[in-house]
Amino acid sequence: MRHFTILMFVASALCAAEFQTDSLRYAVGPNGRNQSVSDRRTGKNYLAQPSPLMVITKNGQRIVSTAASLDGESLRVKFGASGIEATLRVRTLPRYLTLELTALSDTSVSLVELANLPLTLTKYVSRTIATCRDDEYAVA
Repeated sequence: MRHFTILMFVASALCAAEFQTDSLRYAVGPNGRNQSVSDRRTGKNYLAQPSPLMVITKNGQRIVSTAASLDGESLRVKFGASGIEATLRVRTLPRYLTLELTALSDTSVSLVELANLPLTLTKYVSRTIATCRDDEYAVA
């Protein structure tokens, strides 16, 4: 029983936010990086490698997210020394979840990339919309 308790403590310390649907588990770390995109039925993680939750561009410079924390239904995202912060509203529904940018602290940001997920689902990849799947799982 001690090992289980310790493992649960470590897992919660490494995850700033976790969102679940009937079939998906999506986790974001306190470092502002995507940690997992998993099939809840099998436990298989389809995230190829951790990646920034968000990337913004300001004055031609790309800045990756460096911190994330959950605040109720909102996910607060920080971008290091730039001082820029973003707020995402996360809605979890039975079959999907949505991330909505509701606030950005700097109006001179020219581009926002949200949830860029390098996935291992490569059997079928759409060229016109952001979807990828294999014979068992799909993400759009």
